[in-house]
Amino acid sequence: EQNIVALRRFKDILLIFTDSEMFYYAPNNSSLASGGRLVRVSDSIGCLSQNAIKEIDGSIVWVDKGGIYRTSSGLNIEDISEPKKPSSVSWV
Repeated sequence: EQNIVALRRFKDILLIFTDSEMFYYAPNNSSLASGGRLVRVSDSIGCLSQNAIKEIDGSIVWVDKGGIYRTSSGLNIEDISEPKKPSSVSWV
């Protein structure tokens, strides 16, 4: 129901992103164009835009409003954002 903000071909699949969702689409290998498998991988992690997604070292890396993520298969999501640490203050 949301607008698609990014598409990325990865291996033999298509990753589809809205601003808050990620889908995996594996096309059918037969002559039937409408066949295929569509899986919603996440209903809370999306992508900022087409410019916020890149293939790096055999994985797809993208930026969402909540962090930076990676997938190596299209069906898994790994949060690779740097942990947020409060700045330390020295009172010397």
